Amino acid sequence: MSVSAPPADACSPRPDQSGRLVDTLLTSMVALLLLTVGQKLIGFVRSIVVCRLLPPEELGTWSMLQALVMTVSPILLLSIPACFGRYFATYQQRGQLANFIKQSSILCSISLGIGLVGLWFYRAPIAQLALGDSQLSYLVVYAGLALIPFAMFSFLSELLLALRYGRAASRANFISTITLTFFSLGLLLCFPPTAVVMLIAFALSFTIPLVLCLGAYRKAINELPENESRLYWGPTWTWMFPIILMFWFSDLLTNLFFTVDKYMIVNLARVPAQNVLAEIGAYEAMHVLTGIFFFVSLWIGKTLLPYMAQEWEEGRQSEVSVQANLSIKLVGFSSLAAGVVMTSVAGPLAHMLFHGKYDSAVFLIPYLVYFYVGCGTTIMLMNYYWCAGIAAWSTLPLILGLTVNCATNYFLIPEYGVEGAAIGTTCGMICQVISLLAIAAWRGLGLDLGVIGFLLASSLLVVDRSGNLCWFALLAVVVGFSGLFSLEEQARLKQAYAAITAKLRRST
Repeated sequence: MSVSAPPADACSPRPDQSGRLVDTLLTSMVALLLLTVGQKLIGFVRSIVVCRLLPPEELGTWSMLQALVMTVSPILLLSIPACFGRYFATYQQRGQLANFIKQSSILCSISLGIGLVGLWFYRAPIAQLALGDSQLSYLVVYAGLALIPFAMFSFLSELLLALRYGRAASRANFISTITLTFFSLGLLLCFPPTAVVMLIAFALSFTIPLVLCLGAYRKAINELPENESRLYWGPTWTWMFPIILMFWFSDLLTNLFFTVDKYMIVNLARVPAQNVLAEIGAYEAMHVLTGIFFFVSLWIGKTLLPYMAQEWEEGRQSEVSVQANLSIKLVGFSSLAAGVVMTSVAGPLAHMLFHGKYDSAVFLIPYLVYFYVGCGTTIMLMNYYWCAGIAAWSTLPLILGLTVNCATNYFLIPEYGVEGAAIGTTCGMICQVISLLAIAAWRGLGLDLGVIGFLLASSLLVVDRSGNLCWFALLAVVVGFSGLFSLEEQARLKQAYAAITAKLRRST
């Protein structure tokens, strides 16, 4: 059932409240963007050096172990941290936020402990699935140990973002980037370059930020308002269970969408295990060149969600729809521009950065760029799904996308290897985005033609392998800016630009 928009007076916040909200959001977004750009530049340089130092088969092994950690972590945490951004506002209005955080921490700790024991008992079959060799089960044990600090860091980072400590969360992630760069490069240069060395660096990179940022965590907890009423375990988690199940299932589908192609390459490619891991290493190197599209979109989406959730809780549903559309367009425009440039220079850039080591995989770049453009659109759309309380509907597009992905991979990987995986992932992403847009529009999102225009222009990244038509598409988007962005959206962009420049002037 769609929620009808409240009267205009109810939708319009008080001047002081609106000004404070906009100022807080802009401050968080500016801090986020500045730190994200610096963080990703450092991470990009680190990843390039790691790709050059690790042999292809060790890079492939590290890629699979990292994929295993990223897939298992939200499963073991029950995806409870993922719901913080949406439901902290609800429990804050009820005066029960501190108790909700305490209970969430206990549940996540118990679930993480049980999950780690399960990883140890089933390490052999997991190694066969993820690495193609059950004799590598000891690597699964090491990955489980590295998972502990990563899971704790993920929990606390989501906590800070949901409490609107965006700058503190960004600093913590920036520190983790610095420490991962320091330990990974230092250990690889001092010891034989292997996937185990990268696992050690990975674990240390999240342990140190946990220690250094304890002050920010304590401050966030201490500034919480006192509980106004008792929060009972039974009714709370009985009500939250279907919500958490939706978050858990959504996280599982999303993570599988990102990793299932690699698992299927390991188990379906008609080459020996070591050669398969080497091919995955080349595949991972191409992801390094394009992955920044996803991480920037992810952090923007996480920062926006708590503010959109508050506006929804306060009855301004139309404002949430406007913000969702605007965020899709901005991310789409930025991704399209960066994708066109990346596609045009991918060959010379990969040859220079990797010393020709992975030149044979450069043809995968257009597929991966389009995949990450679709990821950005998905993240912005999911914010609307969480706010509107229609998260259950998002499982249908995610299942459809994953099914198409797996089916295409099943038929193409045995014959075409990593190229078949890239094609399958692209087909799955197209189906996922189209179905997400259709359902969101049906359930109340005021979808406009500008969003469709950006998606059609982005599709040329895959259709036109030469890259010439992509430049014309980007030019058309720039020329048609006034048509793709509504007058209200243009006014918002101008207001945001004026506020940001004013803040920069005051800071200098």
